[in-house]
Amino acid sequence: MSALMVATKARSPRSLSQVSLTALVQANQRILNRTRWVAGCRIFTGYTRSTGYGSVHVNRMVISVHRVIWVYWHGPIFDGLHILHHCDNRACVNINHLWAGTHAENMRDRDTKGRLAAGERNAFAKLTWDKVAEMRTRAAKGESVTALGRRFGVHYTTVSNILAGRAWKEKQR
Repeated sequence: MSALMVATKARSPRSLSQVSLTALVQANQRILNRTRWVAGCRIFTGYTRSTGYGSVHVNRMVISVHRVIWVYWHGPIFDGLHILHHCDNRACVNINHLWAGTHAENMRDRDTKGRLAAGERNAFAKLTWDKVAEMRTRAAKGESVTALGRRFGVHYTTVSNILAGRAWKEKQR
């Protein structure tokens, strides 16, 4: 590796907290110049990743725009915290829609709002609610977990989890 490459890597900040105030202000302005208001959300219209989150370059780093906005208005994001959206719109940069929370809080928010792609809503689901109902009926009549797994094309532990109520829970319907 050349000396120039080492020097460049050494100067490049490793996190948003190491970005200069000037770079942060400039990034914030670039973000706000690429937004439009839709139903209370300030939608970033610049580059978005395949995940739906907008991103911008700041000092050779690609950073999610909602994180830049948060740091601009509230300061550093402390270890263990994520920047979450009340509105569930990943492209939204409205500061009033953002909040700092833990991973557990994010998962709880996802579950209470029904954003988890479970059951038939999961694109990779091998079963349907009708097949799960049939599986439960057959199990009640004495068909083994292994036989049910073979019949429905899933692993026997999946069948066991369904029958025990750990998977394909009725409230997910």
